[in-house]
Amino acid sequence: MNQGFWVQYQTNQPVKIKTHQFTNATGLWVQTLFNVADIIEAATLGATRRLIRLSEDFGELTLHAVVDGVEGPALKANLPLSALSTGLTAETALIIKSHKELTAAAPPRLRLSDVSLNTANFNYSSVIAIYNSKEPPSRIISVPSGPKGRPWDRIFLFLQVVCGYFEVSNYTLKRKVNGQYVTIPVNLNSGNLFPGDYFIIPNGCDDLMVGGVGFPIVPTSSLKRKWNLGSPSSPSISKKPWDEVFAADDGESVTASDSEPDEELAQFRESVITRDSHCVVTREYSVVDAVHILAHSWWEDSVKESLPLDIRHTVSSHGGINNVRNGILLRRDLATSFDDGKFSFVFREGHFYFIAITTDHLDLDGVQLDENLRQRADGSCWWSVERYPHPELVEFHLRNSVFKHMRGSACETEDSDSESDVAKELLIGV
Repeated sequence: MNQGFWVQYQTNQPVKIKTHQFTNATGLWVQTLFNVADIIEAATLGATRRLIRLSEDFGELTLHAVVDGVEGPALKANLPLSALSTGLTAETALIIKSHKELTAAAPPRLRLSDVSLNTANFNYSSVIAIYNSKEPPSRIISVPSGPKGRPWDRIFLFLQVVCGYFEVSNYTLKRKVNGQYVTIPVNLNSGNLFPGDYFIIPNGCDDLMVGGVGFPIVPTSSLKRKWNLGSPSSPSISKKPWDEVFAADDGESVTASDSEPDEELAQFRESVITRDSHCVVTREYSVVDAVHILAHSWWEDSVKESLPLDIRHTVSSHGGINNVRNGILLRRDLATSFDDGKFSFVFREGHFYFIAITTDHLDLDGVQLDENLRQRADGSCWWSVERYPHPELVEFHLRNSVFKHMRGSACETEDSDSESDVAKELLIGV
């Protein structure tokens, strides 16, 4: 039977590709497409490629199925088309991805996830809300997202940040589709979750609950008391070494005056610049700022005791708040975003990876900071074990960033009108 599979590239119009071709010699339809690899090849040919609007230099291509609004991982090239139940209509079109295009705008480095997003023209106004199954369900996190969603492994990371470690196999994810609650198959290799409300249901274990609270990224009250807030300023690397900027939660910047301990701040800035030399994310050398991972203002006597004991011990045992291990060099706009918690980093198997918290820097999400792998001319590593950013301080920044932007006032737990009924419906058949 001559079947047609709809294929879509980026946000362009889906195009139908038929499995059979008509031959004038015999007057018969002959099957020419048998598996996923054949569909991908057909999409690259002549008129079909132009209709899909696939660029000529497309690089490696993969095909992805969308089930119940969730984009899955790349389909195997040898998967028979007869095994596909999606792609038969324009609404369930198979997604074709050019990995060369998707990663072209980012630094040519490894990513934490194989999933990359082309974010050039996104309207970032959506969220992925995750609820538990208590009665009524309470919202665990609201993840800022673009219309193409965010990778499940990233959502899983955010859930672990606020709830603690848990085994994903012990839970089932559900979403309401056409009035019915359907199960969303997820594992750490799953594709994107699209914006919407999801419910995470325990399989004979405890409900997921938020553990603890987040701390402010910067304790602004302390900053305002000690320094006069001026107009926003962002000194570049060429400014006086004792000019140091701290971004407050209200968006204003604070510059330490000459009456502050200039020597310590100057040494901090100089040690971070000497170690990193450039923005560790983009590798740009101009217009960069040395930022504290744990804000400098946290180390004042009036607020220091508010920090968790382990964080205080980490800072004290590694040379204090102005030690190079509490610093990182970033491009100016990234430095401001980092201070505001719009992105952070995660430490995995000896490497740091960029984690986009809000949608401001999704194009950099998953980029690996590989300074610990790079060597200088004298054979020494840029980031030695004794001097690279301390993972515990980075983890503290990540946790607080997630709490600020996914558990903050704009994303607080909300109960919809029917959520008491939702819990009963969700548990049916679990």
